[in-house]
Amino acid sequence: LTSDHDGPINPGETVDIHVESKDVLWEVQRLVDILHDPDQRFAGLLMSFTADGDRLINSISAPVIPVFTKLGM
Repeated sequence: LTSDHDGPINPGETVDIHVESKDVLWEVQRLVDILHDPDQRFAGLLMSFTADGDRLINSISAPVIPVFTKLGM
């Protein structure tokens, strides 16, 4: 799992973050079957901390948008 944003996000700031999960095991081990069920979504929790050390938990969800590549790339 990789993200294209590794810096802080300031209060009130809006940032688009691209998160990518690259592993053929998702399909090989049938963790997700995007070929037969194209309406898949993912969800998760993002945890962040304030300057005072308080933890904030935000839920996220979005559709899975597959990008097919050749194995070994």
